Amino acid sequence: MLTSSMIFARIASTMMVSMSICCSATCPVITSILRSAAFHLGPVVDRLSAHLKGSAKLFKDKTATPVLDPGRGGTKTGYL
Repeated sequence: MLTSSMIFARIASTMMVSMSICCSATCPVITSILRSAAFHLGPVVDRLSAHLKGSAKLFKDKTATPVLDPGRGGTKTGYL
């Protein structure tokens, strides 16, 4: 089962991968936008994390949604 810290760690690592793929030498505008978004969303993530960790129960559902799968050239099923 995924914990909230695991989810936030995955989001952070995804953002870092996005920033590393688009290095500042090749596309500085996108890199700047991603860094700015990460900076401004940091307090939101911290507050949400504290709120979720403080709750007695967390509920989830397994809503299926198509997610792009670039390696296969199609989509796969992702869950929200």
